[in-house]
Amino acid sequence: MQLSLFKAAANAVEELVEAGFPKEVAERIASGDLPMDDASRMARAREQGFDTDTVYYHGTDKGDINEVTMDPPVRTNDGSYGFWVSDNPGTANTYATDYRRARVYPLLINKGKGESYDYGGGSWGNPPEGLPGKSTNDIARGAFNNREMDSVEFTDIVDVASSLPGEAPLARKYLKKVLEEEHGDGYIFNPKDATSADYGKAYTMARRELLGPSNNVVVRDPSQVRSPIAAFDPEYKGGNIMGGLLAGGVGLGALGQSDEADASVASLAARGLRLVEGKSPAATPSDNLFNIVDGQGGKIGGAEFYVTPDGDLSAYNMRLNPEHRGSGIMSEAYDAVEEITGRMIEPSDVLTDDGMKFWIRRDPSRMRELQQGGRFDHLEEDLFDSLFEEALRPKR
Repeated sequence: MQLSLFKAAANAVEELVEAGFPKEVAERIASGDLPMDDASRMARAREQGFDTDTVYYHGTDKGDINEVTMDPPVRTNDGSYGFWVSDNPGTANTYATDYRRARVYPLLINKGKGESYDYGGGSWGNPPEGLPGKSTNDIARGAFNNREMDSVEFTDIVDVASSLPGEAPLARKYLKKVLEEEHGDGYIFNPKDATSADYGKAYTMARRELLGPSNNVVVRDPSQVRSPIAAFDPEYKGGNIMGGLLAGGVGLGALGQSDEADASVASLAARGLRLVEGKSPAATPSDNLFNIVDGQGGKIGGAEFYVTPDGDLSAYNMRLNPEHRGSGIMSEAYDAVEEITGRMIEPSDVLTDDGMKFWIRRDPSRMRELQQGGRFDHLEEDLFDSLFEEALRPKR
């Protein structure tokens, strides 16, 4: 009996390590010393100083974030000091060298002893007057090296590390406004009149419109960064974020297979199913794939995604074995991906009739909004209305 219990505990530790937890943390979880229900984890997080009310995001195309390091190539594309996060996933997505291949990770942050500066909608490289540095990087270096701070927060900031689709024509519109304000009534727009500062202001305004406001934080130590589903073990001080569910091809739910897990992951587990991330051979490098697998590891369905510039996930190539269709499994899987990643899933522009009906059943008001906004202009309105009615018709 004792031997079988030991084997069960060893298997539990092995599964937790595979899910991304350090071995010593996994052992404390398996022994029961670290209860993993949400209330217990969040209580430990708050005791350690983590802000459990705000989810921040970090984007990278340099590989999976299993462990936070201060090595610039892993962290961001510009070699800036510390580890940077944003409460705006669209902004975080630009931290990657190529945002089209980026993955955005939800994280919780322990700010410790910190400074905070309001940028008033301005650009990271053009701080308001009176700030202790010429840029966010400069301010961070001074805070960490000279003022012994643990973090620096920059509120209402435009901090975009790469260009955005659609920013050029929008910036031109703002450049016209900037020059009209400078030259007064009767001014006839001529881009040759613009200085580099005028262009900088116009692009900042365009990027803020495209992404919305951002509040960014830089921390100096890896132990200040954790996954929202971390154990928050008070004895562990390393850089492992402890269980990034979408990292490294690991199944999306070693912890998610318990009753304490997020609701949709737990619903799948109750069916004997789990999510496993993979790569589609047909997918471009910017695409992510998840499979729904049964208890024997057999694939019964899945979908592919790409990350949109605003940080959402756009779904395409959805598939589910015929015997499982109409059971609600795919909708639960999408809910689980949203819970795990902290990002919304949007339908692709081109859907089959079955795909259209799936999305209408999933979120009818959103689909009607997208249709009225021109998302599905390739469909005749009568055909859309017919699919809408059919999707929502009660089954006999």
